[in-house]
Amino acid sequence: MLVSPGRIGQLWGAARSAISLPSPIEPVAPFAASVVPMACWSLRRVNPSYAGNCLMASGDVATTNVAYGFAAAGKDALINGAALDALYTANPTNTELRCRTLYDQATVGPYNLVSTASTTGQRVKRVSEGVGGSPGLRALAQTQGLTTNSAASTGPFNIGGATDNLTVILSLAICGWGAAAPFGTSTPGSASNAAGTALGFGASTSEFLSLAETDDINSGEAVYGSVCVLRDEINAMFERSTSWNRLRTIALKFEGQKVTGYMGQTKCFSYTMSFSALTGVRLWLGCASGPVASANAEIKEAIVYNAALSDNEILGIMKEVGTFWGALGGPIETLDTNLLLWGQSEIGWLEQDGWSLLRAELNSLLGGSPAVHRIPTQANSFTAFGGSASQQGSVDLSTNPSNYWRVYPLVAGAPGRGPNGTTAYNAVSAYATKNRRTIAICDWGQQDAAALGGVATAATNTVGDPLYGTATKAGFKQAVKDELDDLEAALGHPVAAVIYNLLHLQTPAGSYTAGWETVRQAQIELAAESNGKILLLWGANDATLRDYIHYDTTFIQSKWIKRIARKAANVVKPSLALVDRGPRFVSAGFTDGTKTAIRVTIAHVGGTDISPSTGISGFRVVDTGGVKTIASAIRETATTMLVSLSAACVGATTIQLPYGTDYDLANYPVDNASGVNWPVEGFGPVAVT
Repeated sequence: MLVSPGRIGQLWGAARSAISLPSPIEPVAPFAASVVPMACWSLRRVNPSYAGNCLMASGDVATTNVAYGFAAAGKDALINGAALDALYTANPTNTELRCRTLYDQATVGPYNLVSTASTTGQRVKRVSEGVGGSPGLRALAQTQGLTTNSAASTGPFNIGGATDNLTVILSLAICGWGAAAPFGTSTPGSASNAAGTALGFGASTSEFLSLAETDDINSGEAVYGSVCVLRDEINAMFERSTSWNRLRTIALKFEGQKVTGYMGQTKCFSYTMSFSALTGVRLWLGCASGPVASANAEIKEAIVYNAALSDNEILGIMKEVGTFWGALGGPIETLDTNLLLWGQSEIGWLEQDGWSLLRAELNSLLGGSPAVHRIPTQANSFTAFGGSASQQGSVDLSTNPSNYWRVYPLVAGAPGRGPNGTTAYNAVSAYATKNRRTIAICDWGQQDAAALGGVATAATNTVGDPLYGTATKAGFKQAVKDELDDLEAALGHPVAAVIYNLLHLQTPAGSYTAGWETVRQAQIELAAESNGKILLLWGANDATLRDYIHYDTTFIQSKWIKRIARKAANVVKPSLALVDRGPRFVSAGFTDGTKTAIRVTIAHVGGTDISPSTGISGFRVVDTGGVKTIASAIRETATTMLVSLSAACVGATTIQLPYGTDYDLANYPVDNASGVNWPVEGFGPVAVT
């Protein structure tokens, strides 16, 4: 598990994990906390000494405003339900009750919440109508928000400044939108990547706590129940539904630019954000300032402390509030995942031929839609990006000097990132929902193989590149690590995984063999050194090609995307335990003392047999005299392959699968796993016993 710099305490791995504090947490009455609330609005009496009214309301037809108190004396008494019932039935044409003012029970202000328009207001739900069998206030449209000051932008709240501390606790339920209603005339996210705003500050649009969000690029894909702070999805969500969900109690603690979030009895996240400090502003409840982005929520209670309370005290108050309203449900782990296509030309073909199918395949495996989103590298258009990790370009620099990814500082003499890299990573920062799980699909290495092999010709677009023939395996590995560091800095958090596609064959055979083999070994080493972050995908050793290197459309759509999707699905939801790899090497030994045949034993993962039965390609055998000539390689049994040699081996002998570019893709061994046949995973060189 990694902790992201600047995002204190946020844990990331194959699946995000919430941060839990020691239990038990003792309930703390809101007005018995270490700090007196700055403001408190509720449908119950929270302040035992409060003697004022609960709210002012009217019917939608009988529009006379009437103030209503509580049904009884003492703490926890609910609003006078009988009086509300009488107001509702007094005029038979009333269809709803509208809140004009929600009174502040604290003694600092008071900072009463008032309707944002003279003839509207949050809908007052009586006991018979409210979620959980208790009264509440529903914000169902833009004009149904409440604010501490409807006539001016000034107010008592400071947030975001270096010395500003604030804790807000809300108890509410939410409902997803339909195609148009009850949000109004537009679906959430039509103008923004966050919606369903329950809490805002200031005069301009400021969605500090949103209860829905959309894909940054595909604005029509509303995700109901995702909890977002400042448009950044947090590790918490409600059940996704277009009916009213069970209640939750949520808290946000602001310490300057550091924001900590809680749900139920769970601390969900704590990290430093970047937003404009707001001084002396008003608070909005049930919408963002504007008013815009109705919460589509039923609000029971909201409490504000002008202090950064301790975690234990916040959870203690939440326990008291949540217990009263039946709102102690915890966060639901979201399946939402960003996919980033990150690498070289093979990834570009995946973008062109397979992106929509990959997304659909992964959504299908996860059982949720929309769950998979994309991070583009240009405004609303292209998802894949990259170039050469360890040298200047994937095209001739003399004709297109800007088309490179990183000018590698150890050799190139112009340290830093190339302009394409800067543009792409800036786009990642701009478009990524930063706190959402991100998986990078990677294929770094194709161009680097030419550099590592010292091949530089006009045909390969590498003439004039000063790094070709001078790059090293160590340099390539470091360059990939540097790229990953840059990517994570742009995202604002570590990636959940890098699915790294192993190099396959390139034709004509042998042209890049030395560099190809060096890159493949570097890829294996990078995965071994990554503590599980880099996941190797032996997913293309049986590819069919459109040219001398790139997979054709049929292979991408019928096999490659399915293999990638299974690997990604296991990252997002490990409990699926999908088959996401092929048979693994177990052992290699001579069949007898003549040392003219080697038996290779494998262990199946999802299949039960291998093919082809004869003409298997990809093996390389080396003894003390050099590379051996392979006479044949066949399937011997379901778990063994027999490699016969033209001459006996002498001395120490190794075998490897595959090697370089010298094998036939069509005859590389694969299993018979249901749904997607997987290539045998490469190995070696290993000693033959």
